[in-house]
Amino acid sequence: MATPVVNVTDSETSVSQKLCELVIEKANAAIQSKNLFLIGVSGGSAAKFLCNGLPAATTDWSKWRIFFCDERHVPFTDPECTYSVYKNGLVSKVPALADHIYPINPDIPGTSSVLLVK
Repeated sequence: MATPVVNVTDSETSVSQKLCELVIEKANAAIQSKNLFLIGVSGGSAAKFLCNGLPAATTDWSKWRIFFCDERHVPFTDPECTYSVYKNGLVSKVPALADHIYPINPDIPGTSSVLLVK
């Protein structure tokens, strides 16, 4: 396992910039080697940071696939919906992502949408 790297910055803008640089670096490397980049995203501050910086990045967005790690089981219209944050803050600015973002289906009851992997 790689040794963890801790970066300390002096502002949220710097955090967003560093995070987005790391994600784009990993995305472009994956696209180069595997022709595809898969990422699981979360909400909260991470969503804000990614949505602030990623739209301006240079990458092949058609090779991205975005999944949700901690999506709340709420309607897309709910202010707590992580998908809506990314839809409004990233996908609306990078239209190539529209067919490559995979939210949960809020119309399926929570217990029915569980996927068990053995």
